[in-house]
Amino acid sequence: MQEQSNYQFLLLFIAIAVITFFVGRHKAKLRTQALTEKARSLGMQFSHPPRVETTQRFNNFALFDRGRSQSFLNELWRKDINEEVCVFGYRYVTGSGKNSTTHMQTVFAVTNKQLNLPNFELNPENFFHKIGQVFGYSDIDFDNHPSFSKSYLLRGSNEAQIRQLFNRNVIQYFEKHAKLSVEGQGDTLLIYKQRSRVEPHELQQFIQNCTQLYKLMLTQ
Repeated sequence: MQEQSNYQFLLLFIAIAVITFFVGRHKAKLRTQALTEKARSLGMQFSHPPRVETTQRFNNFALFDRGRSQSFLNELWRKDINEEVCVFGYRYVTGSGKNSTTHMQTVFAVTNKQLNLPNFELNPENFFHKIGQVFGYSDIDFDNHPSFSKSYLLRGSNEAQIRQLFNRNVIQYFEKHAKLSVEGQGDTLLIYKQRSRVEPHELQQFIQNCTQLYKLMLTQ
């Protein structure tokens, strides 16, 4: 009797796993189709999977060094002589076994020869960051913008250049657009929300918001 019960449980588990797999694959197919149409409406190119150059160009950025089983997903992109903009999905896994978690986010990336960014990383500040600061974990704060300093952890190797970059207009942008993560290095800027994937119908607004921040930093 026990063996029969175990067998039935195993069959149920397999059935649920198979259904989950095919439902997930169907949703992914629908998302790819929606993003293809969205790219066309925005005058951008679409690549599925993303271009090889996209998957290889961000090795030095913190986001792409997290977890394991990293993968790039659908990419929308446009390129001219001085500027390249791409928006893509990115997925990675942390933990193992029953404690594993899959993280997914939509990333806006722009490369422009006129950008000259110091190396920096900005993330929404959390409880663990606050504990880390007690033990010397660095955070660049702005006395004139306590709300920003309380909400975000800002780090980088050249504090003077970072303070110059984060002027009043840039800081006010972050005060209006909460929970963004941003990384900058030289001519490249990345913007995303951690563990947050943008739906196709939200993509145009996401690109507009990211472009606004990019333009603010480009004028520095």
